[in-house]
Amino acid sequence: MKITPLLAQYLYAHKQLNLPGIGTFILDPQAVTEPENSKRPQPLTHIHFENNPSLRDLDPELISYVSLNTGKMKSLAQSDLESHIELALQFLNMGKPFLFEGIGTLLRLRPGEYSFTPGIAISERIPERTQREENAKPESEKTETYSGSFFTEKKRKPAYLRPLIGILLLSGLGIAIYGGYRLSKNKRNISVMEMHTDSVVTKDTTTQQAPSPDTAAIIPPGTATPAAQIDAGGTYKYVVEKAGGKRAFDRYNKLKSYQWPIQMETRDSVVYTLFLRIPTAGADTTRILDSLTALNGKRVYIEP
Repeated sequence: MKITPLLAQYLYAHKQLNLPGIGTFILDPQAVTEPENSKRPQPLTHIHFENNPSLRDLDPELISYVSLNTGKMKSLAQSDLESHIELALQFLNMGKPFLFEGIGTLLRLRPGEYSFTPGIAISERIPERTQREENAKPESEKTETYSGSFFTEKKRKPAYLRPLIGILLLSGLGIAIYGGYRLSKNKRNISVMEMHTDSVVTKDTTTQQAPSPDTAAIIPPGTATPAAQIDAGGTYKYVVEKAGGKRAFDRYNKLKSYQWPIQMETRDSVVYTLFLRIPTAGADTTRILDSLTALNGKRVYIEP
């Protein structure tokens, strides 16, 4: 429910409305707010405005009135009132008139001084609630109030929370499914790589000696290796990197420490090729390439 018509109804009932930072609206008892035998809106009479920017606090009775007639907690009702008054002050400070529905229009002339034009009385009234009526309600219909405890069970949840909860649940389900898919994919790739034995092969006619005891010696051509034995068919050569001597041996040892079945070969003892031989169905090569590229940090490609 909007705040503006409640402010007007409060003024009609209590004959005075105090707005902090602005002033006071006063309605004389002779003012006509409920015309008889006429459905047409009537101009308000016997109403005037008193500048009083020194007002600082909201009237507790006004807060209770808004709380009862909106069904909100007092803290929320007070927040709504403060927001509405702040909006009015922003308009007035910019030199723009601000309409208080069912009361009139204010215009700021200079700091602390306003001009007031009476408005039209609200023709349709909102049934007012009283504290007695609120207390007479069945327990199930009473407005939820804050008990000061986070463990108090709430009777009703705000409607806007329902779609938000649904979105969060769907998002969580999607993340769980995607995480399971990525985990199973990584496990498949690791299991394929663990099927191969470690070997380092060279196509040069000479043997290249490793620069340190930690690096592997290059195996001369013709030496039987497990990788050579499974080259018969369906095995692809996935090139991880081509590099010079020191870089190639450092990279080889590092990948070995990660338990990769990495192999290395050279044609001229200058450029070394680091590669993996993996038996792969033709339809799965793209998937394996994507996985190896992601793990390697740079592009992996297939070489005949």
